Amino acid sequence: MSTKLENFVIFPRSILDRLRRGELSRNEFMALCYIRLSGNPFGIAVASLENIRNDVFRGKVSLNYCNKLMLSLKRKRLIYYEERSGRRGSFEVHLGDWSLPNKEVKTLDHFFGQEPVRGEGKTLSVVSQTSPAPSQSLEGMKQQLVERLSMNSALHSVRPSYTDTETDIETNGNREAHNGINPDRLVRVNEFVPMKQEEEACWKIARALGEEHINPMLALYTKHGINVLLVACGLLQEDAQKKQIENKGAYFEAIVKRLVESRKQSERE
Repeated sequence: MSTKLENFVIFPRSILDRLRRGELSRNEFMALCYIRLSGNPFGIAVASLENIRNDVFRGKVSLNYCNKLMLSLKRKRLIYYEERSGRRGSFEVHLGDWSLPNKEVKTLDHFFGQEPVRGEGKTLSVVSQTSPAPSQSLEGMKQQLVERLSMNSALHSVRPSYTDTETDIETNGNREAHNGINPDRLVRVNEFVPMKQEEEACWKIARALGEEHINPMLALYTKHGINVLLVACGLLQEDAQKKQIENKGAYFEAIVKRLVESRKQSERE
């Protein structure tokens, strides 16, 4: 009898090879393994210097040392994250050589101004929503967005309690008006034609949630970026397995709101 594997990540053997060749120090290797084990299905980990210090090194090193490790891993193009001088708290780390839900392989080439190197398998370079590089390809992710996303523990570390999520939900069913969307400009999901790949991701999520109009999802994307929406989608799928959610669209917006508030709080600490 076969057993379905869940909650695991794939490690490229090249990481161990680089350690053996002396291209990675032991502490860099440990930090990189920790970050990769925290990656979500789309190759993004939510990390913090404090967690790396406490979880990997048991508090025996300084935050400055952990920052130097992360910078070294970035210089070696094993991870990518945005410039964060003087900032504290959690931040998103992009991971390369990552098997995506659509069976493509995410690389970090575009982050560093390179074209992806293609071998026998298909590769995909995924970029941040704030990067000037081309937007991430989301071809084939439609099915994944309507299936359960097995989110990682790092995402749960920034996930607030949703015991009162329902209190954030509009009960009058008029979320468009509440969000300042002109009723005359509403576009039905089944009539919407995406003009770029982030819009396609919004369209897929809206369909999965059973939304009538695409406008609320596009408004969330414009304000918070696509990564937050993907994370919120996965968290909603988890909650939907534990309880019945009648208004998934409003529940989804409440999760996005909590994630954004949690991130802001983490940056202030």
